[in-house]
Amino acid sequence: MAQFRLKHSRRPGNRVRLNPVYVLCALVLALAIALTVVSVMKARSDRLVYDSREELRTGIQNDLTMIMRTYDQFTLPRVDVAGSLLPTIRTHLYSAYSLNNVLIDVYGMDASIVSHEFYTTVSNAIDQTNREIEAGQRVDFTENPMTACMAEMELLLVNSFGEGSLLSQTVLK
Repeated sequence: MAQFRLKHSRRPGNRVRLNPVYVLCALVLALAIALTVVSVMKARSDRLVYDSREELRTGIQNDLTMIMRTYDQFTLPRVDVAGSLLPTIRTHLYSAYSLNNVLIDVYGMDASIVSHEFYTTVSNAIDQTNREIEAGQRVDFTENPMTACMAEMELLLVNSFGEGSLLSQTVLK
């Protein structure tokens, strides 16, 4: 029967010298894995923050666009301006302003799209138009404050969202 002998005897000292190398390799590997996981989680978090900000901005853009579309219907015959169109405009204005406040609370004043002054101006124009209609006056929409507000809203949409954001036909004429 053949016996195999090792050229060198196994001494415990050899293992002790290799243990720090193994520990160091394991620590480097664990650190690399941890850094990779943290960077992936940060990228995912940044993407969620960006997506939520864009979702808020899209909501504001949709509400402002709906205000302009609703305003376009003012000149149509047999339209209930005081009962249907002005409340719709007021609802979309409040929605856009509320979303803007959320945007400010989360991302700061630099993220603001709809200023308080703009909100107040449009709200006052709605009130004035409503008072004129209730008083039985004929509303001339070419000289109405709502027309000036819609022109200002057009600029707001272009400055905040770009040229492709305009869907209104009356204001663009």
